[in-house]
Amino acid sequence: MMARNLLTLDTLGTSEIHALLEEAQSIRDGSYLPDMRGKIACNLFFEASTRTQYSFCVAQERLGMRVVSFHPESSSLKKNETFYD
Repeated sequence: MMARNLLTLDTLGTSEIHALLEEAQSIRDGSYLPDMRGKIACNLFFEASTRTQYSFCVAQERLGMRVVSFHPESSSLKKNETFYD
């Protein structure tokens, strides 16, 4: 499958969805672990969610990714800048 951003399932065909589900099952079973070294994951949590945030970080690090976490309470959002700024 060609690398691209996945924002909605509407852009995928049935065979692509099946391929994603099969890959997810292989990862869950431990028979396949993708090499994500060199990739950066950015977690954007706008509401407190300790367990979810840390479980995401642990999973991403297990895949070899660098993790960047965004914390709105310590960002320029406090100065009324937009997220896009």
